[in-house]
Amino acid sequence: MQTLHKTTQNHDEIALPQIPYDPRELPLEISPKISLIGMPSSGKTTIASHLALHLNYKFIDLDHMVERYEGRSLIEVLETEGAQYFLSLQYSFLQQI
Repeated sequence: MQTLHKTTQNHDEIALPQIPYDPRELPLEISPKISLIGMPSSGKTTIASHLALHLNYKFIDLDHMVERYEGRSLIEVLETEGAQYFLSLQYSFLQQI
């Protein structure tokens, strides 16, 4: 794991304390997780994919999980089953991650 450095206002570098583990080295089951919540089309997927790449985390898209589970598009699921059903599936998948 790298030692992190911070530059102070007078440009002196000081070593920051290291966290006791690198989250990227932990199994997915116990690693810290980040969930983005927001309105539809607000950029959650775009931000999350960039964040995952930057942090070297696994990116999981709940919309894609719903589509694979249902075998149809999100639009079809929402139109036939309703938003409450769709959100309950996402919530269920999120709890399992």
